[in-house]
Formats: sequence, C-alpha cells, structure tokens
Amino acid sequence: MGRYLEVEEAAKLIAEGHCVALPTETVYGLACNALNGSALAHLFSIKGRPANNPVICHVSSPEMAFRYGKTNALAQRLMDQYWPGPLTILLEHEGRIPSAVTAGSELCGFRMPDHELALKVIDLCDVPLAIPSANKSGKTSPVTPAMVLSQLEGEIPGVVDGGQCSVGLESTVVRLEDEEVIILRPGIIDQKTLETDGFRVRSAQIEESAASAGNSRGEKVAEKTLQKGGSEQSSVAIATAQTAPLAAPGLLPVHYQPDVDLYLVESFMTDALNPGFPHASYETISVLNLDSRPITLSHLLPRRLCENAVLRNRKESAEAARQLYLDLYELSRNSDAMVVIAGNSVTEAMMDRLRRAATGVYRDGKWQFRRTRQH
Repeated sequence: MGRYLEVEEAAKLIAEGHCVALPTETVYGLACNALNGSALAHLFSIKGRPANNPVICHVSSPEMAFRYGKTNALAQRLMDQYWPGPLTILLEHEGRIPSAVTAGSELCGFRMPDHELALKVIDLCDVPLAIPSANKSGKTSPVTPAMVLSQLEGEIPGVVDGGQCSVGLESTVVRLEDEEVIILRPGIIDQKTLETDGFRVRSAQIEESAASAGNSRGEKVAEKTLQKGGSEQSSVAIATAQTAPLAAPGLLPVHYQPDVDLYLVESFMTDALNPGFPHASYETISVLNLDSRPITLSHLLPRRLCENAVLRNRKESAEAARQLYLDLYELSRNSDAMVVIAGNSVTEAMMDRLRRAATGVYRDGKWQFRRTRQH
C-alpha cells in the first residue's frame, strides 16, 4: 500500500531530492525542488512528461516569487487580489530557474497555493517547488490520495493526505503584456472575474497560446484534426503539438484522459446518440449529466446498454467542477466508456478539460472523432 506522509517528512524527502505527492486546492501535485536538476529529471521520468511541457513553481509568498521572477506591478496587483489561490502568473525569471521547469522559455509560472499543508511544506523547504499534477502525463488529474496512488504507487515515497481538493480543476494560467492579462489556460478565476476586479483581460486562442512559445502550428493543427477526424491525422497532429515548447501547462491537444473512452456531447440533448456513436464497441457505458435538466437513459442509449448503464447528475457549476475528475475516475472503473453531457453546469475551464480528454465530440448534429479508441 502507498504510504501517507507527514508534512515534515515530505519536506525532508524533497530536500533529499525525492518527489512526493502534495495536496493543493486545485489538484494533487507531484512535488520536487524546482532548483534541483536531478530531482526535476526524476519527476519528468515518473510522470512520462514531455520535456516541452513546462511546470509551475509553487511558492509560499509573493516575496518568494519575486526572489526568482522579475518584479512586476501588474503581477503584484494580481497576487494581492488572488494569492493564495488558483492563479498562475508567468513572470520573466532571473536565470536561476532550470530550463527543465520553463521548457526553455524566458517566462516561468509562479503560484501560491491556497492549501495549508502545501504551504507548510514549501516554507520548510524554503525554495520554490515544481508541482505538476501527480499522475501519468496525459491522464486525469488526481483530487484524492487514492487517485494519486492508483497511478503512482510504488514510484514515489508517498503522499501527504489533505482529503479531496476543494477546487478540483487546475489553476488559471496568465501571462502579462503591458497592462493586459492574457489567459492561456482557463480556470475558476475566469475572464469575467478578472474584469469585475478591474483588470484588462483577453483570453488567448489555443493557437495563439502555442505561438507565444514558438509553436505556431501544433495546437492549430490538432484543432483541425478534431474537425476532420481520423486516427492517422490525430497522431500526426499530436506529434506536431508535442515537439515545440508550450506556453503553459495544460495546452497539449490530448490531455486529462480517463482510462476509458470519453465521448463529449457539447450541448444538452435528450435524443439518441445515433448516428455515428460506436455502440457496438462497448458492453457498459456510464453517463455524466452536467445539466440541471434530467435525461432519460432509454432515450439516449440502446436498450442493451441501458440495462447496466450508470447515470450521475451534477446540477451546480462549482460542485460539478470540484467533482469532475473524481467522477471521471470513478465512472471509468465501472464501465467500458463514458458519455458526458455538457449543459448549464459546465464552465469554460471544464469544457477545456473535457474537449482535451475526449475520444469523440458531438457538435452540430454529428460526431467528430479525434483519436483512436481505447477499445
């Protein structure tokens, strides 16, 4: 069984160059000393994380961030407003951050997590900690210790148990341009929230995000592949997106995948999933309804699949977001595939994660398949 660590033991292991799993308010992360090259290499190896995918430096105060990143008045305003919390700010760094953290970029992401245990560990280590999600690269992010151990047991010394994460989705990632905040990865701190709090904001398009890191093609090609479908096209597009440095974590076109095929219905529907849905490929299907309106499984699925189907409803946005990854994890353990009905409980951040996790997307009355099925 996996081992549960006390805060002091976790900090000691990190100081010795190990990687341990820590809770944050967003998701559980795999933590190591962000200034230790060999520890970073071990972290990337455990996760199977591509070298072009940067990681975020977690700090225990704005002062620690500015020890390694360049002082910026707009960044200070954002920190004053949202730290500790689920906001990652890209800052020019002073050169002491290893290139493995930044994927070679002149910018480094800094975040102060809103979790007492994580902050205690960072304080004890007194250095920034690189903390990507504590899972294999491309898989669903963990929000409980059990989810961490389901993927990493035997590969890490243990996990600090902080219960279920209170937010449940990764942080918003922003870069700063003059006096403007540019959202690279959506999170619960969204454009409306930032604007309400007096910030000038724009949300970068996927291809703009990739281009800002020197990749003007990868994500755009992947999006075109989604529209066209086809496994051969998908593999080419994904390879393209994975070779150039990314502007921020979470921008790979295929990400957050559960262990079974996920089919995303982008708007609420009660009609059958035909035509085009591969019913015959599966024996059991789970349905996650992210809308306050009820659905009837017998209207959605063939009778053969209705008999053993599992239906889970999430009616409120914050709770749906908090439970999303846990729902994907639990439903994937009890079915061959899952269908997610996106409705009025789905935020921009949730839709971003679901689209990247999906095997197929139903929009405009037809299915569009973006990668080879797992069955």
